Amino acid sequence: MRTLIFLLLTTALPATSIAHHSHSNLNRDDVSLYSGVVKKFGWNMLHAYLVVTALDPKGKIVDYVIEMGSSPSLA
Repeated sequence: MRTLIFLLLTTALPATSIAHHSHSNLNRDDVSLYSGVVKKFGWNMLHAYLVVTALDPKGKIVDYVIEMGSSPSLA
């Protein structure tokens, strides 16, 4: 019985891992250009991200967090 439960769970996990979260709230046609200094680069929960220190439109120094794809998509 344990083996059957284990097999059912392990075959169901890949199907749920593909679902992941949606990027439907992103507008890929709205492109922004930032010029600044990369403060941090890392992987967090399967996604790579950048923290860039740059000037905002009002001239104030701010940190922008930019989420990127997974490591296989970046390769």
